Amino acid sequence: MNSFKDLEELQEQETPGLPLGIKSNVQGQITGMRTMGEIVEVYLSKFFSIVSAVFGGELDGDKNTHLITLFLPVKPEELEKSIFLKNLTNVFTLSKSPTLLVAIAVKDGTEISLKMPAKDATRIKANANKALLTNLNLELR
Repeated sequence: MNSFKDLEELQEQETPGLPLGIKSNVQGQITGMRTMGEIVEVYLSKFFSIVSAVFGGELDGDKNTHLITLFLPVKPEELEKSIFLKNLTNVFTLSKSPTLLVAIAVKDGTEISLKMPAKDATRIKANANKALLTNLNLELR
């Protein structure tokens, strides 16, 4: 006789069967959690934006700013800032001219930090616009 087989049969007899509907219960819970996650993702972010606006924040997407650092192989003394910003605005068709925060001399040129609206920063960082950066002799850092 196989004692392990007897032990297994004895254990099966002593243990009641699993309750029916476990799979449907788990699927129902997962669906409920997924729905709650989507509600949080869609509405809770809007709620925090509104609360931020109540306490003095901005809701306008143009006012959300990003910092971008560009490298220009020109010495800072040779950089004509107003012409550079005007060219950058025209070439990338930016919504408004970026604000030049700092121009730092580095080994081979100048690193320029710019502050601009988020949608303009996205336009400059887009892969499709890498050729425009190259034409302007700029490198995204």
